[in-house]
Amino acid sequence: MANGVPRQSPSSQAVAWELGEISKNPRLAISNAEFYN
Repeated sequence: MANGVPRQSPSSQAVAWELGEISKNPRLAISNAEFYN
């Protein structure tokens, strides 16, 4: 997914955080899909 992006990159940290939040609350996946599309 984010191969080549430094681990300390804020964007990769945000992605990891969002994935963690989605795994805890699947409804976030729906709102995130609407937000990004």
